[in-house]
Amino acid sequence: MSDLESWLRKNNMTTNELATLAQCSRQVIWKVKRKIAIDPKIALRIQDATGNEIVPDCHPVGKARL
Repeated sequence: MSDLESWLRKNNMTTNELATLAQCSRQVIWKVKRKIAIDPKIALRIQDATGNEIVPDCHPVGKARL
């Protein structure tokens, strides 16, 4: 069980409720559960919505250098 799934159970909250609270899609929450990197702005909203208990992985900002 991921940290986010534990947090959801502890706070008696569904994936949909967290997605609404963090103003993102259920698919983004799914990615966080599986530790897939997401957009930093959305990661910050999820972190705020969870009271800084969950810190999602996020991908770097900007273009990749070749």
